[in-house]
Amino acid sequence: MFFLWFQGTKYFEKLVEDLDEQSKVGIEDYAWGNGGPVKDTKTGTVLVVAQKVFLFLGHLARYREQACDTSNYFKARQ
Repeated sequence: MFFLWFQGTKYFEKLVEDLDEQSKVGIEDYAWGNGGPVKDTKTGTVLVVAQKVFLFLGHLARYREQACDTSNYFKARQ
């Protein structure tokens, strides 16, 4: 079970990295609130896609904690 969770996490992390690299938007800047206002459609679309991927990563972290019968949601909150 852990291996499948790990594969899914790595897949989505790589997806965000590739999205950031291809789009040159600077997803990390926007994630920390330093990106300023969104002025064009491309940037807005990239940020929405990244937001959804981050939600998937949070879900995977939560599912892992539930499967392991623990309640440490620190990783899901990041």
